[in-house]
Amino acid sequence: MAHIRTTNATVREHFDGQYECPHCGLDVPAIVYATGYGGAQGHGDDSSQEALDNANYNASSVATRTLLYVPCPKCGKRQPGAIGYRIQVIVGAAILAIGLAALLVVLMQGRYGRDSSDMTMGEGTAVVVFAFFYYWWGRPWRGVKKRTSIDMERAVFHKRDDD
Repeated sequence: MAHIRTTNATVREHFDGQYECPHCGLDVPAIVYATGYGGAQGHGDDSSQEALDNANYNASSVATRTLLYVPCPKCGKRQPGAIGYRIQVIVGAAILAIGLAALLVVLMQGRYGRDSSDMTMGEGTAVVVFAFFYYWWGRPWRGVKKRTSIDMERAVFHKRDDD
């Protein structure tokens, strides 16, 4: 059996962005600190660079979503998309957890017959899988105030269309 070697990379980086509040019209430069993880098959310079690129892409994605959860320094409201993304995370993690647990139960019952331990194992698997994906996909909203710096000295206020 062949062993596939992988190269992993972790990136802790800051990203310059623009925070725009749709509620009050605040437009201000922001810096978001994010950690990204990436991997690539193989060893060597090409694999290392690909893993690093994947980690940078992951960190950039987390940083972009983090700005959804930053409360506006002027009005205190969050971006409208913040709730939608959190719902997507919960639903996605639940679907993956239930699907994997159901598959495990079906496979166990087909191989060993019906047993109450199959359901217990399936429930345990569902909880672990849900917790993992909720934690992984929930990185943008954890520690958002510690990982974000907003430069209010360079703030610009735009008049909203509905004013």
